[in-house]
Amino acid sequence: MAFQTKSNKPIAEPLHFHTVHGDQIRLSDNNSRATRDRLNNTLLFTNRPILANEIVELYIEELSTEFYGLIRIGLTTIDPGSFTQQTLPKTMPASDNRDWFVPSPRSPPNIMKNKTIYLKYTTEGDILIDYDGTGFIKYLTVPPITKDIWCALDLNGVVAQIRLTQSEVNVLANSVDRARARYLQYTNNRKKENASIYYSGELAPGFVTMSDCDENSEISENIAVKKKSTAAIVINEMLKRSMCIVLQIIDMDHTLSTYLTIRCLTEGRTSNEHTKLIDNTFDYVTLGDEIGLRVLPDGCITFSCDNRHVKPLFNIDLTVNDNPAVQQ
Repeated sequence: MAFQTKSNKPIAEPLHFHTVHGDQIRLSDNNSRATRDRLNNTLLFTNRPILANEIVELYIEELSTEFYGLIRIGLTTIDPGSFTQQTLPKTMPASDNRDWFVPSPRSPPNIMKNKTIYLKYTTEGDILIDYDGTGFIKYLTVPPITKDIWCALDLNGVVAQIRLTQSEVNVLANSVDRARARYLQYTNNRKKENASIYYSGELAPGFVTMSDCDENSEISENIAVKKKSTAAIVINEMLKRSMCIVLQIIDMDHTLSTYLTIRCLTEGRTSNEHTKLIDNTFDYVTLGDEIGLRVLPDGCITFSCDNRHVKPLFNIDLTVNDNPAVQQ
C-alpha cells in the first residue's frame, strides 16, 4: 500500500534546540522551549541543519520587563556539536563572517508576547525574516549556500522565553515514513509538472536489491531505507557506455560528514581502485538532490549532484560488457 500524506506541506524531521547552548539557558518540553535566567551566555542553536526554504518558527512566550534589546537571529555553518563550554561564544558575532550570517533589522521590529518570528533562507543566499506575521522580508544576501547550516539565536534581550514550533511542515519522526512521504511528493510533482528528464515510473522487480540489512531496512516503491551503517544498495545491471543512473536523496543523517560510498563490482567483488567515498569535502549533498552516475564512452564513471559539478570517480574496462558472449 502506498504511503499517504495528509497535506502537501514539506516533510521534516522534528526540530528542537541543540543540547549545546549558553549556560544561562534552560531547555524544557523536549528541548523545544528555551528560558533565559540571566543575561550573557544565552546562545542557542537548532539541533539539526535547516533545509533551504524550511521555515523556522520561533514563538515568543515570555518577555522581560527588566531588560531591553532585540532578539538576534542568524545562521551558522559551524556544527554546534563541535563547541565545548570553553569554545562556545558568549554572544552572537556582531557582523557577518565566513561562518556566521547575522541579519540586522532595518528598523526595530515589534516584539510581542504570543507572536511568532519566522526565518528561512534560499540556496541562492537570501535570508528572509518575518517579525510580525505580515510577510517575509529579505534582510541579507550572502554567497550561495552549499554547506549544512544551523539556525542560531541569542536570547540576550527583552525575550525571556521562546519555543520552536513546526506548524508549516508535516513532521515525521521515523526515517522510513519521511522517505516514503517525500518520494510520493517528489514523484507526484514531477508527473504534474513533467519537468524532470529522470522520472520513469516504477523500476523492474529485482533491479535494485539491498544487502546486509536489519528488519527495519527495506526496499519498496523504489525506496531503499537503511538502518545499519553497513547496509548496501546493489543495482543489478551490467554497466554500458553512456548509461546513466539517478538516485534521489529523500532522507539523511545530518550529523555525519560522509554521505555514501560508490563501488563497481567485478564478478561480485569490490576493489579499492573502483571505490569512492562521497563526503562533504568531495561535494555538498542535501535532501531532494539527484545523484547522477554516468558511464562515459571511454569507461570513466562520473558523479554529479543535480547536474552540477560533474566529477570523475574512476575508470573501468567495459570491453567485456560490450560483448556479453565473452566470459570474464
